[in-house]
Amino acid sequence: MNYDYKAAFSQTDITPDFPVEMIGRSPEKNKVNGIHYPLSAQVVLFEHQNDRYCLIAIDS
Repeated sequence: MNYDYKAAFSQTDITPDFPVEMIGRSPEKNKVNGIHYPLSAQVVLFEHQNDRYCLIAIDS
């Protein structure tokens, strides 16, 4: 059996540093009034033999 696997991971902060409008809320409440939780994006890459896979996750 060939157990030659490779993997890589990266994460970055994507929290905006400027006011943004929320989509899907009433017009009176669509402005953001602060940051409750930071937003991030992650990517994981896998390789086994000649097969490559990528998994991406983005907070929204």
